[in-house]
Amino acid sequence: MSDALVLNAVLSIGGLVAFVLGFRKLGTLRRIENTPTSAVRSMPMGLVELHGVASLEEPLTGPFTGKPVAFWKVTVEEYRRSGRHSRWVTRHKASSADEPFHLEDETGRVLILPDGAETHLPTDYREKYSGGSLPLLVETYLRERNIGLGWFGAFKRLRFTERHIEVGQPFYVHGLAQERPDLRRRQRDRANEILRDVKEDPEAIDALDTNRDGRVDDLEWEQARQDAVTQAHSESASDRVVIAKGGPRDLFLVSDRSEHELVRRLRWETFGYVFGGGGAFVAGTAYLVSWFGWLS
Repeated sequence: MSDALVLNAVLSIGGLVAFVLGFRKLGTLRRIENTPTSAVRSMPMGLVELHGVASLEEPLTGPFTGKPVAFWKVTVEEYRRSGRHSRWVTRHKASSADEPFHLEDETGRVLILPDGAETHLPTDYREKYSGGSLPLLVETYLRERNIGLGWFGAFKRLRFTERHIEVGQPFYVHGLAQERPDLRRRQRDRANEILRDVKEDPEAIDALDTNRDGRVDDLEWEQARQDAVTQAHSESASDRVVIAKGGPRDLFLVSDRSEHELVRRLRWETFGYVFGGGGAFVAGTAYLVSWFGWLS
């Protein structure tokens, strides 16, 4: 099989994949353009678009930058050669997707559950290393996650990338405003935690004995349980509604680019994928058809 045949087969398949991805990006673009921007206080339940700044009471730390962030994503790649070909291979990737954070605007704040979100974040840190010692933060991250580089790690060509949303940084989210999926469980767990604290506090137990008979009877304990449930519900009231992943067809996107920048970028990407992918598919397929036609 000739190199030209293989090349055009790859061109045809790759072009078709790019063409399909282009239409997916077009769908994302249309959803963003057709969804009005809401304020936190007046947002409806369902698909919404919000702008605000990221906040987190106890900020996360960017693994490679050390900056206070609300969300991060990192990748560790290794440059590998195979025959005449060489490429960057992902050795490790991770994110803080299981750590919620808030979006705040001038009207209020809402909790973001980033798990499952499509993220559009520029690169905040990217460094290549091909020998010598690694930066302390990078080395610490690899060690804590037991990411070994092997006996010849010092001689490998590596690339470390971090993307993040800093605390206080403006960002954009398009997702489903809904009641927090784990709200009932969290309220139940919090109520149980309050009751455990009461059991371990002699003064609190004494305060429950309202009829002063020297013991906490069933009615008095039931009142304590109801008070714990009320307190748990009150504490979770502010985060009852969240922005999170909806159904498989619902767009859930987080970006620290403005909507204008995001739309402009998606337009160029859509154009490139649709027309570039379509052109590659047509060119590759035309060659394959002519080649097989020549054989017959």
